[in-house]
Amino acid sequence: MRDLVLILGTNIGDRQENLNVALTKLIAYFGKAKATSSVYETEPWGYKDEQYYFNQAVVFSSDFSPTGVLHICKSIEIQMGRVKKTDNLYENRIIDIDILFYGEIEFSNDLLKIPHKDVENRRFVLEPLDEIIPNFIHPVIKKTIHQLFIESSDKLSVNKMQSSLDTLFSGKPNLSKQLNYNYIAIEGCIGAGKTSLATKIANDFNAKLVLEQFEDNPFLPKFYEDMAKYAFPLELSFIAARYKQLNDQLMGIDLFHSNVVADYFLSKSFIFAGKNLPDDLFSLYATMYNIMKAKTPEPDLLVYLYLDVDNLLSNIKKRGREYEQNIDSDYLSNIQKAYFEFFKQEQNKRILIIDTNDIDFVNDEESYAKILSEINKVRPEGLHEVRMGNICGG
Repeated sequence: MRDLVLILGTNIGDRQENLNVALTKLIAYFGKAKATSSVYETEPWGYKDEQYYFNQAVVFSSDFSPTGVLHICKSIEIQMGRVKKTDNLYENRIIDIDILFYGEIEFSNDLLKIPHKDVENRRFVLEPLDEIIPNFIHPVIKKTIHQLFIESSDKLSVNKMQSSLDTLFSGKPNLSKQLNYNYIAIEGCIGAGKTSLATKIANDFNAKLVLEQFEDNPFLPKFYEDMAKYAFPLELSFIAARYKQLNDQLMGIDLFHSNVVADYFLSKSFIFAGKNLPDDLFSLYATMYNIMKAKTPEPDLLVYLYLDVDNLLSNIKKRGREYEQNIDSDYLSNIQKAYFEFFKQEQNKRILIIDTNDIDFVNDEESYAKILSEINKVRPEGLHEVRMGNICGG
C-alpha cells in the first residue's frame, strides 16, 4: 500500500458539488481518504477565464498499479461528463483528477508521469498540499512540499474557501467545536444539497463521512426514462446497497472519528418506494424494509433541508447530470410530501427541518453557522421544525 496523492479541479457548474461527487466516487475505489485539504478557489493556470477553479487535494492508500489508478481517475471524469473539446492542454472542465505522487514511485509512459510534472511551479497544487502533507519529500527534487511552496514563484490567485473552526466560531458563543450528536443524517429531496452540507460538517468536525454511492446504480438512468418498468429493481438495488453500506460503515469502531455524518438514512428507501411502487409490490418491499431497518443503526438527529420545487429544479439543472434533466416538478413535489408524511409518523425521533431557500450554507459562513447552531441544540424527542427564510404559516 502506498500513499496516493491526487488534486481535484473543477470550474464548470456547481463546483463544490462536482468535488463532492468526485470524492464520493474515489472513496468507492480507494476507501476512506487519509487526508483531505480545504477547498481553494484558484485562478486558471495556463489560460484566462472568468470562472475560477475549485481545487482540493486528497490522499488515499492504494495498491493499484499506476496505470490502474489512471484508469480509475479517467473513468470518473468520463462518468461525470468531462469531454475533451480541443487539443489544448488548458480548458474549462467539469472535473479534473490528476495524480501528483504515488509514494516514492517514479513512473513515466505516453499517458502518465509520476510525480506529476510542474508540481513545484503551481501554487494551486502546492498550497492545498502544504495544508495536509507539508513534510512530504518530492521523490525527484528531494525537497519537502513546504519548501517548494515557500520557494514557488507562481503569483496566480489561490484563496482558501473553508474557514477554520477557530475563525468560524470566533465571537459566536452559541456555537460549539464539538457535535452534540454521535450520528447525524442529512436528508432532503433531489437537489437539496445533502452531500454538500454533510461533507462540510464532516470536514470541519473531523467526523466520519458516509456518502451514498447512488451514481453507480445502473437502474437509475433507466428509471428516469421508464419509471413504471424500472421502479422495483431500482428500489431493491438501492435498499440493498444502503443497508450494506450503513452496516459496514457504522458497526465498527472508528478510533479516528467520534462522530458520523451521512447524506442519507435507510428510511429514504421506504419513502421513495412508497411513491414509486404499486401497492402490491410496496407491501412486499415494506416487509423486507422492516427486517433491514431493525438491524441498522438509527441517526441520533435527522436534518432535512427544505427547498421549494423551483429551486430544486434549478439545482438539478446546474449540476448537469444528464439522466436527471427530465425530472418534473410533480415528481419532486410528491417526494417532498412523502418525506413530511413520514416525519409525522416518527414521533420518537429528533428531526430538524431547515428551510434553505434563502441561505447559501456552502459559500456564506454566517448561514452555515446558523445551521450548526440549530443542529447542536439539544432537544427532547419528537419533531422539531426550524423556519429560516421566508416560509410562512403557524
